[in-house]
Amino acid sequence: MNLLAHCKNQKYKQATILIFFVFAYFPIHSLLAIPCPPIDQLPWIDGVDDEAMYYAAPFLPQNPVILEAGVCGGEDTIRFKKLWSSSTIHGFEAHPEHFKRAVEICKDLTGIFLYEEALFNYVGITTFYCSTIASGASSILVDNKENTENIFNDPPEQRSYLDMPITVRCTTIDHWAKKEEIPKIDYIWLDAEGAELYILQNAKSILPSVKVISTEVNFQEFRKSMTFFKDLYEFLTDQGFILHSIWGNPRWQGVGLFVKKELLLESFDVIR
Repeated sequence: MNLLAHCKNQKYKQATILIFFVFAYFPIHSLLAIPCPPIDQLPWIDGVDDEAMYYAAPFLPQNPVILEAGVCGGEDTIRFKKLWSSSTIHGFEAHPEHFKRAVEICKDLTGIFLYEEALFNYVGITTFYCSTIASGASSILVDNKENTENIFNDPPEQRSYLDMPITVRCTTIDHWAKKEEIPKIDYIWLDAEGAELYILQNAKSILPSVKVISTEVNFQEFRKSMTFFKDLYEFLTDQGFILHSIWGNPRWQGVGLFVKKELLLESFDVIR
């Protein structure tokens, strides 16, 4: 199946999920600031992280402005460009080795701007913890894995991220957008290992322009003071987003797709 056909197919799947979820739990006049439902009543799907952008595509223009926090090695950045060749992508990555790799694999592509700093809740300098056993789990937050439920039966030596602390620059979305004169973001993609709510709480000036947010969601505190799903859910619904779908492990971590309410209501008209 080609990308366009895949996206069109996803549109009808998404609409079906949303119609059930919205009308099963909430009257249409009370879709803001809604309390978080029990975990087993969320709109779970058999999603795949690499396909999250396809679930988002029906709600986005053909040339979206994308903000990616947690670029890692640039793999998702490349996928964005393949799906949206006319997109503009702003990617943040604080891990030095990841940033170098991302710069290398994206060097021949246009419309990609990479920043070697972390997004967080203030502007300045901070400690960033580079995991030596799972570099993709590196974070601006301190390791707390040993105090979580051992649902994977990890041996003792894997009950820690064995972090190596480094010093990095950090900024907020709103400060960066004002500095770089970025008037809008269509799509936010967050993979920040627990810092997601800190980041979004300091993006309130840009959030009104955002159409879709794909974000990591967490159900255990494997890094100290990290974002829990419930808090992220309630913040985003208060900002006018609805949880469209969620996938992953409800005992550990997953990915949530949040879509601006008015776009979902428009999608009902499309399929009527």
